Amino acid sequence: MKFKEIMDALLVQTYANQLKHRHSALSDAYLLREFGLIQVNPGRAVGKSTYIAQTATSSDLVITPYNYNYIYKDCRAEINIAKHLALKSEKYDKLWIDEPSLCNIRVEDLLRVFTGRVNTIIMLGY
Repeated sequence: MKFKEIMDALLVQTYANQLKHRHSALSDAYLLREFGLIQVNPGRAVGKSTYIAQTATSSDLVITPYNYNYIYKDCRAEINIAKHLALKSEKYDKLWIDEPSLCNIRVEDLLRVFTGRVNTIIMLGY
C-alpha cells in the first residue's frame, strides 16, 4: 500500500468518526483531540510534503517549517511558515502540519489555538 492510499484511508475513517460523534455532548476540544487529530511519522522521503500539497484544499491551512515554494507552488491551501504565522481566516476545514518538530509545534498548543477553528489536524512527520 502506498503512502497516499494509507493517508486517504485515515482521512476517510477520521471523517466517519467525526460524523458519528458530531452531535454528542462532548466538548469541542475533546472531539478534536480524540476524533480529529491524525499524527503520522512514516520517515524521510516518503512524500509527506507532496501529499499535503496535492491534497490540501482552498479551505485548509498548511503550516511548514520552511519556505517550500517548489513543493507548495500549486497548492490551493493557505500556506504559512511556522515562525511567521499570520492566519487569514477564522475557520479552516483541515490544518496540515508538515514536520511538526521542525515547526516547533506541540499538540497542546494546536488544540488551544485551533479548537473550534478547524475540523481536523493532520501532523505529518516527526
